[in-house]
Amino acid sequence: MMPNFSYLLRYFQAGDKILLYARGKNGRDIYEFLKTQPQFQIFGFVDRNADRLTDVEVPVFRPDQLKTISPEAFDKIVITVMSQVMGAEVCQIIRDSGVDEKKIVAPYTYLGPVTGVAAEDFISNPPVVQQEIGEFISRRFGNLLYFEPLVQALKLKKADWEALLPSFWETSRRLSPLENIVFLHILYLADIFDAALMKRLLECILEIDQPELRQFLQGLFNDTSTMCFLHAEYLFPEFYNLRRNFLKKLCGMYDFHMQTDKIRKRADGKIRKICILNHMLFGEKASPTQVSIQTGRILAGLGYEVMVMPLDVYTYIPVDTPVFRPVINVAYSGSKEFEDFHKEAYGPAIQVEYTDIVDLQEKMQAQLDKLAAFSPDLIVDMSDDFSILSYIYSQHFTTLFLPMRGYQSCSFFTYFAAIEWNVFIKINSVYHSIDPKQALELSTCVCAPEPQAVYSREKYSLANDDFVAVTVGGRLNTEMSKDFIDVVCSTLNRCPDMKWLVVGSESEYLSENYQNLLNEHKIRYILYENDLPALYQICSVYLNPQRQGGGTSICWAMHYIPIAMARTASDQAAVIGLENMIDGTAEQVMAYVLEMKRNPIFYAGERDKFRKRVLSFERCQNQAWKNMIDTLERRIKGKSSPKISIE
Repeated sequence: MMPNFSYLLRYFQAGDKILLYARGKNGRDIYEFLKTQPQFQIFGFVDRNADRLTDVEVPVFRPDQLKTISPEAFDKIVITVMSQVMGAEVCQIIRDSGVDEKKIVAPYTYLGPVTGVAAEDFISNPPVVQQEIGEFISRRFGNLLYFEPLVQALKLKKADWEALLPSFWETSRRLSPLENIVFLHILYLADIFDAALMKRLLECILEIDQPELRQFLQGLFNDTSTMCFLHAEYLFPEFYNLRRNFLKKLCGMYDFHMQTDKIRKRADGKIRKICILNHMLFGEKASPTQVSIQTGRILAGLGYEVMVMPLDVYTYIPVDTPVFRPVINVAYSGSKEFEDFHKEAYGPAIQVEYTDIVDLQEKMQAQLDKLAAFSPDLIVDMSDDFSILSYIYSQHFTTLFLPMRGYQSCSFFTYFAAIEWNVFIKINSVYHSIDPKQALELSTCVCAPEPQAVYSREKYSLANDDFVAVTVGGRLNTEMSKDFIDVVCSTLNRCPDMKWLVVGSESEYLSENYQNLLNEHKIRYILYENDLPALYQICSVYLNPQRQGGGTSICWAMHYIPIAMARTASDQAAVIGLENMIDGTAEQVMAYVLEMKRNPIFYAGERDKFRKRVLSFERCQNQAWKNMIDTLERRIKGKSSPKISIE
């Protein structure tokens, strides 16, 4: 399906002749959208590969040909690339070609001024910091890239961050809540951050009362969740409860209402209609999407009427936001972009309900209206702590929150699905964000697909007797700590027959400090792998860093190889089992890996242990959901007592 680019219309006037720069996927999608707008004329594309492009409906020019195009030939030139770096480079090319600045449309690129404040002043001169941040807010620059030179200068001082913290705290105490939010985001971007500063950030956010800032606050709500997902070390005991207060307050800033007259409740308390809520739906490689598909198919197979509704919490990025755009930007136009895949994956029995509306309030109100019209007997909430609407719909419908990471939540719900009871109790004793009376055990995992091919080690320059570790993830640049990388690479340097495949993303620290191992092919990046099960079959062990995510790739790996990881509060803990994790440091995790490498009998036992465990989870998925529905129906009827309480 074509993405919704209606937000671009504000840049144009009727009759405009439009030139598009870059004929990548986004450029082609924008072209298809503009073809549906007869008030505009598409003059053509500019693309560096113009000479090689065929089958195009409009002229395609090389960048050097921009100088030769008559100024009257087009009214606007749209930079379609989503990368800030590439967008800035393209903008400079356009300017150097003599194009009038007023013709440049850059919806994804910041082209405004940048700060001139030096890192030394930012560290030691609070009045200068306050004045600069005040100017940033009052002049509505609207993008933290204004501070990019300062952020890069501060990153060079990261080694001394602990010594710098007292001066930053002194500055923070002088700033207003809104100024603090900008200030603390600068520190976050500069990698000079910790759990105490995250707590300070949330406390400052909770002091903001202006409803006109609600769209800005919504971005902060998403950001603060993702910041701690990427950096679990920023979590602190009050985190989830503070965010729950934030959620409730933010929801109250919108004029939402539930159409209670349309809600139809079953008199018998039975569950027949189920709505699955996702924060977003992507393609086949997105783990939360896979969980949603598997759950939907199981529930439909058990005879329930199932509707899936993505909330599309990230589709605000091209819209102007007060103060600054969210830090965690996703190049994403909406779940409907993947509609064809969803139709095939969910099957005809499941209705997928998209809300293709750009305005945030209108979109969220429409989602509440759809819930009222469908009137589910149960909401399975997979919104991953991103849904401010949970405060409303959980008051009208029985809501089971199914966590996509870890064992805590800031959302509002009737019941919480704890994948493994002992792990839930352990983690809840730290964060206290869930009443144990609301928790119900549900043993879920993402079932592994069959390998699509048979891989050979030769394909990756691996010897048959190599001991091959593999780590998978799309966020490894932040998820793999320096300590983790140092310990693994130290082991690789000592063991000539050990290799490491890093799959899904690169690590800046790894590339900068261990280029020798990359050159020797002892470490190999695989930026995208379409067939993880086939890859796992040529590996020896899955090496997991301390992180919250990774559950799906680990579940799939357990079919073939042991998992080496320290104990963590992440979404993998239940399926792996706390007893099968290493209660210690990265060094102790690698000691476990080396013991398996030395002892084939020990290795075989560990491999079989993990395989048997994941198979036991997979075999019980249908029954686990059937039992859960039965339990919920008993609770709805008031016939069940709480399972456990904390002393």
